[in-house]
Amino acid sequence: MKPAMVLLHGSNGVPAEMSGFATAFAPRFEVMAPNLLGHGGRPVPDGYSLEGMADDLVATLALSGPAWFFGYSLGGYLALYVARHRPDLVRGVVALAVKHVFDANGVGHVVYLAEPERLARPGNPRKAQMERAHGEANWVAVTRNTQRLFQSFGERAPLDDDDLRAIRAPVLQLSGDIDSLVRLAEFNRLAGLLPNARHGLFPGGAHPIRKVPSHDIVRAVHRFVDDVESGRTIAGGRERLGSDLVAGGLPKSPSFEFNRAKP
Repeated sequence: MKPAMVLLHGSNGVPAEMSGFATAFAPRFEVMAPNLLGHGGRPVPDGYSLEGMADDLVATLALSGPAWFFGYSLGGYLALYVARHRPDLVRGVVALAVKHVFDANGVGHVVYLAEPERLARPGNPRKAQMERAHGEANWVAVTRNTQRLFQSFGERAPLDDDDLRAIRAPVLQLSGDIDSLVRLAEFNRLAGLLPNARHGLFPGGAHPIRKVPSHDIVRAVHRFVDDVESGRTIAGGRERLGSDLVAGGLPKSPSFEFNRAKP
């Protein structure tokens, strides 16, 4: 029986954005790609919280044992939250382009990006994409909920530093080296908090998801899973034991390099 892998999309997204990864992982894993709470045509609640999303996710999945979680952006933050609060369900986490610092500038930028009036401007294709993803009647409520969700993160992050240090599941942390939402300093800060993680950067940005070098990421995930399953050391703090992925500012291994994503 194949192990389960749960693919978690980002804010305002749907599982279709993860379809390339779903196809790539299907031969090895039993892939599950749910719509997050209030996304993809599901009923939209009055508001989102990460705890509510996690509770809904656990109930939706009805896992019989630990699974691998691969989350993009907000989905990766949600995967870390599940790893912190339901470690019995998590074999390991792939955290792609995950934001964990919610200062005024960062939250303001996300709120601006999710502004429905901006998305609906003439010439912006995002409104039509959102309508297809969430329904004409729901898409504005989804974006407003996303704005309020990140504003609540700015008031109190669901995962503080102690929470992140307490995550014992192995984590593969990946992002772009010049991403517009997850700056290099923030990437390195999270790398220093996760106690059992491997870290890798690829050239360019990671938002939106079409920018990421998916083939290289798939290979990195397979190596990560192989190493975890074989009992090899993943990492401890800032160490890169047994790892060919390197965070910014550290010597780069000649045996590994991400290819630059095609535009």
